[in-house]
Amino acid sequence: MSHFEEHLIAKIHPEVSPLWAVADSDGLFRSDEVARLLAARGVEILVYDDPMAFRFRYEHEARPRLESGDPGCHVIVVDPGNDGLRCLPADIYLASHHIEVALGDLFPSLSRKILRELEPAVLSGLWDKKHQFPGNMLGDRDTSDLVLRLAYRIEPAFLNSLQDIVQMLVGIHFSGTRLPDVLALRLEQIADPLTGQMKGLRDLIQNPGAFWQYLQSKWERWLIPLADGNVQDFTAAEITFEDPQLRCWMDNLFLEGLLKPVETTLTKLPQPWCAVGVAKKNGDASGAELAAMRKLLAGEIPDVAAGYKDWLHFAHRYSAHVASTFSRDQDAEETAAFWNDLWAPVNERFGQFVHSRLESLCNLPPTRPVLAHHIARFLARRAGGGAKVALLVLDGLSLSQWRIVRGELERAMPTLCISEDACFTMVPSVTNVARQCIYSGELPVFFEATIDRTDLDGKRWKTFWDGALGKSMRSVHLNVEGSDTDFSAVADTIDAGAAALGLTVRMPDEIVHGATMGWRGITGQIGLWARQSFLGNTIKAILEAGYELYLTADHGNLESVGDGTIPQGVLVERSGQRVRIYRDHTIFEHTAAQLGARSERGASKMLPPTYFPLIHSGRGAFVTSGQTIVSHGGTSLDELVIPFVELSNPLKS
Repeated sequence: MSHFEEHLIAKIHPEVSPLWAVADSDGLFRSDEVARLLAARGVEILVYDDPMAFRFRYEHEARPRLESGDPGCHVIVVDPGNDGLRCLPADIYLASHHIEVALGDLFPSLSRKILRELEPAVLSGLWDKKHQFPGNMLGDRDTSDLVLRLAYRIEPAFLNSLQDIVQMLVGIHFSGTRLPDVLALRLEQIADPLTGQMKGLRDLIQNPGAFWQYLQSKWERWLIPLADGNVQDFTAAEITFEDPQLRCWMDNLFLEGLLKPVETTLTKLPQPWCAVGVAKKNGDASGAELAAMRKLLAGEIPDVAAGYKDWLHFAHRYSAHVASTFSRDQDAEETAAFWNDLWAPVNERFGQFVHSRLESLCNLPPTRPVLAHHIARFLARRAGGGAKVALLVLDGLSLSQWRIVRGELERAMPTLCISEDACFTMVPSVTNVARQCIYSGELPVFFEATIDRTDLDGKRWKTFWDGALGKSMRSVHLNVEGSDTDFSAVADTIDAGAAALGLTVRMPDEIVHGATMGWRGITGQIGLWARQSFLGNTIKAILEAGYELYLTADHGNLESVGDGTIPQGVLVERSGQRVRIYRDHTIFEHTAAQLGARSERGASKMLPPTYFPLIHSGRGAFVTSGQTIVSHGGTSLDELVIPFVELSNPLKS
């Protein structure tokens, strides 16, 4: 439990008033931890940003409870601007108790300009180390140095060479940490004279893909001459991998796929440990290696107290293992070991996270996307800085299948810079819900009338960009299958020159729903599709047109096993293989009671109040008993965690 978040909510007293308004210009109450702690006390948060959306939620959620005398409490979080809390509607302003929280009051000796750029978890860590703050007021530079030292464990005084800079960046990027712009700028100021004013230094600090590409080239340049018996002349622009502080990372960097083993005919290596960075003749992982990795991952499953960052970080390693496991032929015993020894414990622990914490993520600021509806808002921030943005949505592509696509892209486009993140899609993980969230930047509670439709991508995209930055921005959207013959239409859309480009590609989902050989068959088909020209040509054309390009998916998928159908006819609104949607709460509850442990309720405050998903638990599906299918709609990690990837070419930046 964080002392920082406890301090923030200490002024909220539900017994004093059921309605509170918080002037929060720094977004402190939008933390998922604040939302979780308040929810544990029966307090719900409503964010006042869009007046219409706020009024909708207030009238449907808060007012009925307030007028019925329900003991619950609501906190309205407002970025007050120049008008203060008077920006609230008059009835709510007069009915609520008012408080204010501000970084200047919490950290009076530090620069607010720097603190405003930090994520809630970083601020929480700083709060616990207040005793290490100096007594005097600090400016921007000294505050940046203090934050780097206390929050990120980067001691600026110890950065004295390129070797130090590289070792520091390995730790930052390996952990998945994204430094805010103000801290990246400070690191660039420190590193610039140490690297001989290296071109593209900012890219190496802020873009993980660019950094790993750089380190890959340095590994190849370092290894091959040493293996030949030559002596390298290490200048100020070179690094050595024999340094113990860099050497200790190498096994993990190759194991995680961040660096690729070098293909070479050399048999003599400078040191035995270098073998980890040399490609084997057969590049596929052996059964013994997969078993060892499976055991390692099973021991590193995030615990019940883990936050969303822990799960997203774990998801990358887990998905890489899934891709490796189902890319090779294996016997039934090996397959069963995966499902029983790894998937089952992951699903149990992840399910606990979904039920206890996922809903609290919806109010997070879109610094980086965490939920699907953050994606459009994140892109708007990028566009607000003057960038042209493009979003490529690959329908139904899971995080593990993205690993297959990534491998094909790297082979076909070796200069492509790939920076991987991930985020959570919506529950239920179905196309009609998830894609509308992605393109509208809204939670599904706000599009109840169209929640069953899949043909509104373009309309949602246009509506979002018409008001995203307080002015209308030219946007364009195209929905294509993803075959090579579709590229001419894509090229014409790119040539339109819109400020915001959206592109939906249906092929991965069509492969999933046509699968007859489970995940193993899909893995091969996804790889075959990625090797064709459409995807590579599309990415290349978008980048050449000057766009910042981001790739994501609307949901993942899961290899499932049927345990019987439910013949309900018109009583069920939508009868899916992993999820059934009901509009009548009585029928929904009756069916849930009948199914018992076979199902789990998926209703939440992120969904419309008349939308009741009944999700199959575990790997089960509402199809013929024993039938193996690949589908989606559930709450497994494979269905809910989706890729969010930045694609760029630093050679042209």
